[in-house]
Amino acid sequence: MIKQDTFTPVSFACHASDWKDGEEFVALHSLGLVVSGQMELDYGTTKNVLTAGDLFFIKKNQLLKFKKLNGSETDFKTITLFFDDNTLLDLASEFGYKTAGTAGKPEMKSLGNYETIKVFMESLLAYEGFLENDIKLSQLKQKEALLLLMQNAATWQDVLFDFTQPVKADLSPFMEQNFLFNVPLERFAYLTGRSLTSFKRAMAIS
Repeated sequence: MIKQDTFTPVSFACHASDWKDGEEFVALHSLGLVVSGQMELDYGTTKNVLTAGDLFFIKKNQLLKFKKLNGSETDFKTITLFFDDNTLLDLASEFGYKTAGTAGKPEMKSLGNYETIKVFMESLLAYEGFLENDIKLSQLKQKEALLLLMQNAATWQDVLFDFTQPVKADLSPFMEQNFLFNVPLERFAYLTGRSLTSFKRAMAIS
């Protein structure tokens, strides 16, 4: 998983990492492959269990809980590409991509039939030492992954190139669904389409 202030285009989470579970605000679109082990992703209303060989796409602006499942702690590894807005804006401009604003926008999407993308993600393992230290190479791999996604389905445009901000949400049902997430109030405010001041005021009233 990722935070905005620690953004790198490619991340390798290996068995040596000491986390077993956690939660956070996912600020960037991400495309990942579970190399080994198992993990559960919990969005509050839905849960997905991912095992070795599974591809996944997580939409930006999500509250997410994640954990390694029992027995996966010692051999768990993922590889994930993250897509920031600047990269997406550049690609949209270069190739004329735009969103129609009509496609569904799932929290998480399984990519079980995307064999080409799976092969591509597996190939990144051979470059692990380079990708974590070479930003230009990582950015090229970002672009390659995005182009592969677009080749698989044009509907990806409506997910990837949607740069709108979260709309004002009904506060009560949103908080009933998400109050267990331990994230800063600023994140709740942003996801409900409010300033921090407006969010605090609305919470006090409700």
